[in-house]
Amino acid sequence: MENIPTLDTDKSEQEVREEQYKLLESLSGFSHLSENQQRYIKATLYIQQRAERESDPVSASRIKSMPEVFEGNAPGRSYIDHPSLSTQVSSDKGGYFESQLYIMNQYCHAAVAKLEDYRENKQSVKNWYEAGPIHSFLELVELIELTRAEHDFPFVVEVRSLPLGEYHSALEHSTVLLGQNFEGEFMVWEKSGYHIPFQLVTLKQVFDAYKGSTGWRIRPVLV
Repeated sequence: MENIPTLDTDKSEQEVREEQYKLLESLSGFSHLSENQQRYIKATLYIQQRAERESDPVSASRIKSMPEVFEGNAPGRSYIDHPSLSTQVSSDKGGYFESQLYIMNQYCHAAVAKLEDYRENKQSVKNWYEAGPIHSFLELVELIELTRAEHDFPFVVEVRSLPLGEYHSALEHSTVLLGQNFEGEFMVWEKSGYHIPFQLVTLKQVFDAYKGSTGWRIRPVLV
């Protein structure tokens, strides 16, 4: 599996960020997003780094005092709501607490909704593609290929505890499938959930985290 760039490395923030951006730009679905959507995704990864900085003494002490948020280098979040979607966000006063607060309070469904807020075409939500209960990653890949017969990346992927329409079909997670890397792995951008990061990971990692859930469905991202 390709080594996904993360902050858990000896590389500088800028080096990691450049690797993340390079990976994004190699994914076909990323190029199909609007310019503002692309900037939004890049900015979330940048601000994720801000929330994890320990170079500032005030920020470091807050990270240390909130182990439930920053445990195991799965840091807190960042704030991205900036009028110009610029990566030149001014530093939080007294450390990076505002960035950390944003990460604590953002979650997966909201991140997908915010991404689609920056679409250029104000079309309505497109049809979902879904199958019966999905019990293996291969079955999920088959659903992706069924969707790709009519649409290209990127896609919104939803995870439910049960297939839609079944009793207690609770929505558990949303992620954005951007395409395949050079090794053929499906790559997603997502906000993992409250208190956990904006990140680039493989769809297989997401599937493994939710493999007890059998209700998966896919639709094109609104761009």
